[in-house]
Amino acid sequence: MWYIVVYFIIGIILCIYWWNKEYEEDYEKLKKMNEVDESGTMIFLMFLTIFWPIKFIKNLINKKL
Repeated sequence: MWYIVVYFIIGIILCIYWWNKEYEEDYEKLKKMNEVDESGTMIFLMFLTIFWPIKFIKNLINKKL
């Protein structure tokens, strides 16, 4: 049971890190133009939190981490 909590804690930390590093600037630009879908953004962040190993491996392959 504790490994599930650790999995989500890692996912949340990486989600915040990736958001600040890769997505926040584009989000702010689109928000100023009123072209942001808030619910879509939340779903994206949820999936990024849940499926963080996929993005992590992709970043390792592309050496973006």
